[in-house]
Amino acid sequence: MPGKTELASATARHHPVRSPSQPHLAFGAGVYFCLGAPLVRMLLSVLFDELGQRVGEIKVIGSPQRVASYHLWGYSSLMVELTRRPIQSPYALSR
Repeated sequence: MPGKTELASATARHHPVRSPSQPHLAFGAGVYFCLGAPLVRMLLSVLFDELGQRVGEIKVIGSPQRVASYHLWGYSSLMVELTRRPIQSPYALSR
């Protein structure tokens, strides 16, 4: 059996064809998969459907602040202004 230093040096080398023995936990696999993920996906879907029906325009105000990280992509701050869409009541009387 190889020693600890041999294993450490072997794992530090780049092997482009080496397949991982287990899925990476950062992607949510096995027992560590988030049980609430399907619920959150459904809630976000409903949120964006409702937002699309109620908001006429979304405008970025100010300058977006990017996350200062090499492994995360996104914004730490993104200020927006929402313009309400006129309400179309199904009970409005036609003239």
